Amino acid sequence: MFITGGSGITPAMSIVRTLLRDGYDGRANRKVTFLHFARSEADQIYGAELAEIAAADNHVDVHLRYGDQLFSEFELRRLVPDHRDTDTRVCGPGGLVDLVRDAYDGSDRLRVEFFKPPTVSTGTAEGEVSFTRSGQHAANDGASLLEQAEAPGPEAGVRLPDGHLLLLHCHQDRRHRPQHLDGRGILPARRRHPHLRERARRRLLRGPLKGSRMTTKTKTLTRDELDEFGRELDAIRQRVIADLGEEDAAYIRGVVKRQQQFEVVGRALFYVPPARPLAVASLAVSKIPENMEIGHNVMHGQYDWLGDPKLNSRIYDWDNVCPGEQWKYSHNYIHHTFTNVLGKDHDIGYGILRMDKDQPRHPYYLGNPVYALALMLFFEWGVAMHDLEVENLVKGTREWEQNKSLHAGIMRKVKRQALKDYLLFPALTGPLFPLTLAGNATANLIRNIWAFNIIFCGHFPAGVATFTEDECLDVEGPNGPEESRGHWYYRQLLGSANISGSKLMHLMSGNLSHQIEHHLFPDLPARRYPEIAVEVREICERYDLPYNTGPLHKQLFSVASKICRMALPDRTSSQETTPVAEPAVAA
Repeated sequence: MFITGGSGITPAMSIVRTLLRDGYDGRANRKVTFLHFARSEADQIYGAELAEIAAADNHVDVHLRYGDQLFSEFELRRLVPDHRDTDTRVCGPGGLVDLVRDAYDGSDRLRVEFFKPPTVSTGTAEGEVSFTRSGQHAANDGASLLEQAEAPGPEAGVRLPDGHLLLLHCHQDRRHRPQHLDGRGILPARRRHPHLRERARRRLLRGPLKGSRMTTKTKTLTRDELDEFGRELDAIRQRVIADLGEEDAAYIRGVVKRQQQFEVVGRALFYVPPARPLAVASLAVSKIPENMEIGHNVMHGQYDWLGDPKLNSRIYDWDNVCPGEQWKYSHNYIHHTFTNVLGKDHDIGYGILRMDKDQPRHPYYLGNPVYALALMLFFEWGVAMHDLEVENLVKGTREWEQNKSLHAGIMRKVKRQALKDYLLFPALTGPLFPLTLAGNATANLIRNIWAFNIIFCGHFPAGVATFTEDECLDVEGPNGPEESRGHWYYRQLLGSANISGSKLMHLMSGNLSHQIEHHLFPDLPARRYPEIAVEVREICERYDLPYNTGPLHKQLFSVASKICRMALPDRTSSQETTPVAEPAVAA
């Protein structure tokens, strides 16, 4: 592992270049993690080279942090849980080196090198210091040239608030799939590095959000209000992080223990034919939290701070035919970055359903209710096929060749799950093989139906907004218009919905019944969402913003109605039937 700051990246880059030149392939479980800190994105050196390294299939994970995204042991444990047993080189300012030393607590695997410019007395400092390449000028304050060169400049904007989705541990060949045209026939802009996406220059949003559909008008926020809105939600996140501890660890380990107990009981009861209904029920009860409270949340990195390999997002893979690495790309990165952005978020309709009026009409969508029923019954299979982007294959905007890298992973996982549920465990029950096989299939079916309903009720009931990509660009950044932190929160709030219910219902949904809080804070332990929801709702009331929530039956009816309504031809234009959300920022 390399941890560098500022110009301390230089010797680390030399080592990495040598590794790659000599044919380093990351085998024998020796992946390289490169964590670098710079004052701002504009101050990043070797930016283009780092982007190429991050995109290549070379087993080098690149993580870039800017501005106030400071080093913390919390993040280090998320990236490399066994960091104290990992060969690490750190080079940078003395302050960074001190923090890293504390995190490694005397480990002999750490090697350090830091720089401190010599102090030379030259009398009174006068004049102006000019930096030719950047065109910047500053009054000479007497500090060393290095310190003056690294003085804070304008902070670069970010799409995601600090800390969100820090880990995109997808397989390397998933990071740079061949580019393909989007629905408008435009090549998407290349990502600068695994977590941030560089967009072509666009006009900064000044008018109303024409694509954002709401059942009621949303209050216009001033620039200051939107910034303060973001700061209030940031404060909630930081407070929860500071409070994480033994209770959170005990909770998730307790859920894992109970889930395993239900699975053992269910498997055992299949040997007793009269108890078959109980066996199916027990197995279904184990599969639901394994996928939702454990699998989904662990793979979001919610418990990486524990340093427990069994609860680490880089290692855990769920009891589902969808490969965990593939899901982390399509869900953690694509869905949570582009939540409800038309043409970007593939979760809008899962590629087979029409769920928004801005999706083009086609006779195919007359089958919307039938497709939704099939997706519900085979939901885990739909999730596994999700990243193949079948809708783009049909449109001709994606080629089968681009899915080759996914096929092997999907087939490996499908074989493993089929062997476990439909051959191995049924075979262990001997002559009861057919009954056990049917019981396993029924438990999977129950899990699929439950997961489908929870997910759809959190994303598609009436009142949930959609956006176009241009509508998300509300501030001017160093590389053109981009989305501010406050607007990212704003979009997550308007693009999600909650389900009210009992504690048991929240547990069995993996607390994804608090979908608003999950989209605001996807990497915080989901057990914290109920307490966070009280604060988020109070903030929404103060800013006069909608907080979409309702009981399961109400949200489910709303989703079912939308599925059927979107199957039919539009009777009138969208502007006549659906009020449009006000602009997020007052012009």
